Amino acid sequence: LPANPNANPQARLYLYQTWTRPDLTYPADAPYAGEPIETMAEDLRNAYGQTALNHGGFAGVVPVGDAFVRAVQEGLAQRNPYEPAPRLFDLWWHEDQFHPSAYGAYLSALAFFGAITRIDPASFGPNEKPAGDLRIRALHAMQLQRVASAQLRASGYELRTLACLHASPKAGGTRPCTR
Repeated sequence: LPANPNANPQARLYLYQTWTRPDLTYPADAPYAGEPIETMAEDLRNAYGQTALNHGGFAGVVPVGDAFVRAVQEGLAQRNPYEPAPRLFDLWWHEDQFHPSAYGAYLSALAFFGAITRIDPASFGPNEKPAGDLRIRALHAMQLQRVASAQLRASGYELRTLACLHASPKAGGTRPCTR
């Protein structure tokens, strides 16, 4: 294929490490049946890591799948959405146990934000507008921010923490608070 004449040489490419799929783990006839979700997560981590090594040119792998597992292991999110656990949020969409729920999409966005900007997602704090727009309670938003932050750091990302971040249409994007 010819090179893209519109390509931006400054663009950084990231691989999106997807999450473990309960629909491929918990049903009896599923490929990962009988295995914990960590098994599929390890396979995904290894596959994306190997792809980044073999093909080069990637700025990194965004560890979304590992962040999902971390949220489960820390007792914040349901391990098996087919057997709901009270007081835990579900990272997967209830209709198919494959796509992310609002919680999963928010966690994914936090991981991408931190990987691309190198700003700690925990800098957003409890009153972050997109979490509110998704109807994610402030406590859960902060828990997911902390999970994304911890996973990015565990995956080798160096993050800088800001006192707080503010994002709104008026702000034209994300900027440090001016309190």
